[in-house]
Amino acid sequence: MQIATTETTQYGVIMGSGKAVQGKRMCTRVVIGLPELTVVEDFLPLELENLDMVLGMQWLQKQGSMTVDWRNLAMTFAVGDVKVVLKGDPSLTRMEISLKMLMKQWQPNDRGYLVDFRSMGISKADR
Repeated sequence: MQIATTETTQYGVIMGSGKAVQGKRMCTRVVIGLPELTVVEDFLPLELENLDMVLGMQWLQKQGSMTVDWRNLAMTFAVGDVKVVLKGDPSLTRMEISLKMLMKQWQPNDRGYLVDFRSMGISKADR
């Protein structure tokens, strides 16, 4: 499928594989029709191998409150009075990437936050 692109400012994306990709084109106002939902969003034209699209953080933020079931790869949210459930494909999950590997892929013009998470605990009040 060919979708028209427009030029935008240069961006960098780190793929799930850890590979850093640079680009400066965007697909604007792409319409994606799902059974309970129509998505109209801007997308970056990236080679995604086994994926059709990735709904990014900007789209997630627009949806408001959401319940995520990480074990079953499902997101539940409301669009008006309609409950929408989006389910991921477990065969597409990737291995975790270490912070060290991520730092190796980082380019001089990349912007973002690298967080090294070392431990987690549960306080009595949370149990």
